[in-house]
Amino acid sequence: TGQIFYVNKDSLTVFKDFSKEMRVFPQFTIDNDGNVWISSEKYIKKFNYRGEQLAKIVELNSKGDTLPWADIEVNSKNEVFATSYTGGLCELQKVNTQYKCNWLEKNTALAGRTVFNNVGSKVYLITENEIGKKYIISEFTDSKTLRSLQEINLGQFVYNINSDKDGNLWVGTSNGLYRIDNLSG
Repeated sequence: TGQIFYVNKDSLTVFKDFSKEMRVFPQFTIDNDGNVWISSEKYIKKFNYRGEQLAKIVELNSKGDTLPWADIEVNSKNEVFATSYTGGLCELQKVNTQYKCNWLEKNTALAGRTVFNNVGSKVYLITENEIGKKYIISEFTDSKTLRSLQEINLGQFVYNINSDKDGNLWVGTSNGLYRIDNLSG
């Protein structure tokens, strides 16, 4: 629907309604300060818990077109990362009163559909390599390097990833839940 809700006592209350300004569902994350970061097809916005906009980030490609944002995530150090369907992976860094993208990876492999999640001090990414079939699992470490771990053939769309206490990755797909045994050894 393009709407983000929060629980208010025993009911749901609309936090933000984006249904009229975007065609795709927004992705969001909450940082350690309680701010809500929302990525959409044209921009990333940051809101405080009252719904007041604190920042708007728009990035243009070399042709002057707006980059379409995909996923957004915050790690345990309160660093915010975002992926673009056409731009790669960036860390959003505050410069004076504005946010800028520090492009960490502009690899064309990351230009596909990417989902990612903070797992401890690392960020794991699953990037679509062949539409709805093959994915690359990568690890983004504290040293800000991206390391490809393996390619997997799931044959369906990936929607989310997470991990358990044993270091296994859990992948939510259109056909169910998959476990990928500990990749770090």
